[in-house]
Amino acid sequence: MLNYSQNELDFFRTLIFDHEIRIDGRNNLSIRNYEIVENNIPSCFSSLKILYNNNQNEILFAVKGEIMSANTHQPEKFVYVNIDSMHKFEDIKLKNEIENHIETLLLNKISIDNFKISKICDEFYWKIYVDIYIFDVVKLSLLQLLMIGTKIVIKKIKLPKLILHTNEVTGSREYDLAEVYEDISMNEREFSIEKNIEIPDIYLFAILNNSILIDPSEEEFSIASSIVIISCYKGKITETQSIGSQVDIQKIREITSFIQSLESNE
Repeated sequence: MLNYSQNELDFFRTLIFDHEIRIDGRNNLSIRNYEIVENNIPSCFSSLKILYNNNQNEILFAVKGEIMSANTHQPEKFVYVNIDSMHKFEDIKLKNEIENHIETLLLNKISIDNFKISKICDEFYWKIYVDIYIFDVVKLSLLQLLMIGTKIVIKKIKLPKLILHTNEVTGSREYDLAEVYEDISMNEREFSIEKNIEIPDIYLFAILNNSILIDPSEEEFSIASSIVIISCYKGKITETQSIGSQVDIQKIREITSFIQSLESNE
């Protein structure tokens, strides 16, 4: 988190507490403006970048993968995230905290069934890596955009299709890329998991005095009494986390109403 002087913090509080004006002019229910550009790294399974701050800053998302054998290796999870930034010296603790939020609230909710290379075979699966590069300082106030970008890039994955066969010598099950078979059409050489994958929506709220603000800016983070992270799937709250002081149950109800308003406006 950036360091602000006491005069700056007092100014932020005056704007929000006394004048009910957000630092960047948004209303309480508005996520900051951003633009998404997809498939900007052709060699990846999926990629995109999010432009924000009037396109002055960007976050790059890229997905890669490797095939694992369930018989020889069974990891605790199947989707991993790694965050890097343009700054040589990062806050490693903060970076790890953000990665943990993305994995526990978003990625770990994905069923392994989405990453089996064959619906009728449990022997092989895709192990997915989401690499995120921030052209800015790593900061918790970017978590809302990071959640949005991660969900979209995962849902847009197009995995190479594999053909399973049995080795006539060893009797073991093996696989080949479908593209090596001439009788396989182009549209059968990859598949998308977009229709099957179930990923929740994640919303970030700052509680400042009596105000509840979605997608808080860095300035709003600096004066918030607490931050609430809500996981929502198909209109139902599935998980709630808080950072900072304990959150009153009434505030949680108000946040729930905020989310219902957002869902109804989509």
